[in-house]
Amino acid sequence: MKTATFQVRLEATPDAEINPLHLAEEIQAYLNAHVCTVDQNTDQFEDVRRKHRNTFTKQEDIIRDEESELLKQIETNQDILRSSFETFYGRASYRVRTHLPIISLFKKRVMLDVLTHFTQSASYKAVFKEELGWGATRALLRGSKESGVLASISPSVYLIPNSIPPLLGEKLYRTQSAEAISNLEQEFTRIYADTADHFLESLDENPDSGTTAILAEEENFYQALGLALEAKDWESSQILMQPVAQVYKMQKRFIELDLLREQVLNTIGLTYSSALDNNSIELWEYIKGTTSS
Repeated sequence: MKTATFQVRLEATPDAEINPLHLAEEIQAYLNAHVCTVDQNTDQFEDVRRKHRNTFTKQEDIIRDEESELLKQIETNQDILRSSFETFYGRASYRVRTHLPIISLFKKRVMLDVLTHFTQSASYKAVFKEELGWGATRALLRGSKESGVLASISPSVYLIPNSIPPLLGEKLYRTQSAEAISNLEQEFTRIYADTADHFLESLDENPDSGTTAILAEEENFYQALGLALEAKDWESSQILMQPVAQVYKMQKRFIELDLLREQVLNTIGLTYSSALDNNSIELWEYIKGTTSS
């Protein structure tokens, strides 16, 4: 650290006697001059800081105003969406109002074959008091597309806008008991475990088409995996995890693979003993064998 120094120049001969009073006065004058300079610099600094603070404050105000306007627009759009959906739902047939809420279990997309498999199950019939065949299920999806609730990329694959599942979920929870919804979630998990097992075989037979199919249903596999872990269905959890983990490893998507492993381990236990305690040791050993290295 540098030490500030000052010099006082005295006009005197070598033999002259230095007057301590004069010396003190010169020192004080020197200090006063520098104090004024420091004060001026401090004032200048405060002025600059005040200007910047005012600029930042104005920018923050602009950002807050823009955020407020955006939130208002989102709320308006949500109100319009809900109003449009309620109009559609109110005019829909009894069958559509009964069966369409099941779409809330799916993520991003729903395949006609998978939904038909679901609507023809015994668990589904026990809840809705009827099952839907392939034709009735196709009519349900087509009608939803024509009304703007769903979109389609092929006659057998329908896309689900992000805003629709919450609205359909409300209808499902209002019309069905917690036990009925739990049974539907278990059936959803079982169907996607079967789908995962089939896709894993396809991956071995044809890696390119198998990878495409698995990634297309990635969101639904994660949805079913979450439900399986919540229900402590370790066998289905492993089956659902396998095709996704295999594709991640094939494509060297190691960060996503590690996140998937971490999600499951955080549920079943990080250690062998914790997995042993909740009877998930087979799943734990499988995950330990799916390292990204």
